[in-house]
Amino acid sequence: ATGKESARREAGTLDQSLREQLSDMAIEITAPPAVMRSSFHAEGNRIIVEIPPPPFNPLLLLPVLGAFVFAGFAAFILLPAFGGAGGSSIIVIAVLIVFVLLPIFLTIHGVRKMRGAGTVVEADPSSLRVTQKYARSSLEIPARELEELRVEESTDAGAALFGNAVNLVAISDKQIARFGQGLSREELEWLRNVLQKAIAS
Repeated sequence: ATGKESARREAGTLDQSLREQLSDMAIEITAPPAVMRSSFHAEGNRIIVEIPPPPFNPLLLLPVLGAFVFAGFAAFILLPAFGGAGGSSIIVIAVLIVFVLLPIFLTIHGVRKMRGAGTVVEADPSSLRVTQKYARSSLEIPARELEELRVEESTDAGAALFGNAVNLVAISDKQIARFGQGLSREELEWLRNVLQKAIAS
């Protein structure tokens, strides 16, 4: 179990890669869902899927609003104390940066990072690569190590902010990649079949 849902496999197949498990299976790709947020294209035997960030939720404005309230309160209390008669301009600037500007910047940065800037997923017979655009981080799982690619409900506490707590999970013995948050279960299941097809081909 990696999340709220569990997967059962025969003991003899626990060490098989997903590519091996799919070797005797015919993967049929049906028509895509009527409503899709992601897009994909093929480059040779590689499938490249571009997943946009989850839809914006107004609740994400709450921490930003809180940061502005805190910064305003800090400015109202601290600036007069440090900026009074004889107050050093350097101290006033330092207080302004530390207690006013920095909380706002860090909160906005955190919200942007939480929402992300989209994901690029690449799959071919050799590997599955997941790249998070905003974080500029990439995780690659060799096909010989990839053991599961499944749709499951997210355990992320912040997932509810995006209105959809379902994602795709790629699992190997060494690492786990989660992606596709914000897409419908129907779209994720269709994308899983497309990616499995690319890996098994």
